[in-house]
Amino acid sequence: MRKSRFVAVLVVGALLVPMAVFASHQFNDVPNSHIFHTGIAWMRDNNITVGCNAAGTNYCPEDNVTRGQMATFMKRLAENNVVDAATLDGKDSAEYLAVTSAQTFDWFDSVPIALAPTGTSVVETSIQAPVAGHLLVSGNMALGNSNSPSSLFTVWIELDDGACAILGEQPSNSVPGATSYATHTDTNDDTGLGVSSVVAVAAGSHSVTLCGANSAGNGTAFNASVIAQFLGEGSTTALAGVSSTGGSSGPQG
Repeated sequence: MRKSRFVAVLVVGALLVPMAVFASHQFNDVPNSHIFHTGIAWMRDNNITVGCNAAGTNYCPEDNVTRGQMATFMKRLAENNVVDAATLDGKDSAEYLAVTSAQTFDWFDSVPIALAPTGTSVVETSIQAPVAGHLLVSGNMALGNSNSPSSLFTVWIELDDGACAILGEQPSNSVPGATSYATHTDTNDDTGLGVSSVVAVAAGSHSVTLCGANSAGNGTAFNASVIAQFLGEGSTTALAGVSSTGGSSGPQG
């Protein structure tokens, strides 16, 4: 009796070996040892192919592909959403977007903006970051009308603040790298200052404010502009143009 059971086990085991070789991919003519086994199994698992015969038991791996079969493969590939066209290297397409916002102030349309020693908001814009990324911010300001030849002009950019507070020569909340200074040496001369920097931001709406101050309290800004461009992680777009997206101007801008 023991010998019969042992023989029976061997027979069943021998019958199971071929099944283990072929059952993993459902095609009888694509054994595990086939050079293209992995790719063909992937196509079968994703329903891109259903086989080359009516029963769906064979793949015919050595046959040529007709134009009709190729069209069917591509149709199934698209309709089954096997490949997500909205992502690249696992990143959402929003991470490759570049969004630009800008706002300007011009004294031809209004009176010049007086710059207080404690800081003044000159022009501001808002921008929507679709995902976490970076903002390329830049601004410039034309300055003059200072009656004190030793006065100091300060121009800087603030992110999500807009209070434009400054104590002496140090702004309270400037974007790192986006602060510039100019000493007014002649009361009859005008000057200009430009600032720019890159700052990391979270997804959502952000305000970008261009601020100015004059230590003597009698300088003014004649015109100014501020630009903010969102750069996603995968974006390589350079700042090539400006398009207003409804940013708001400063108190007199």
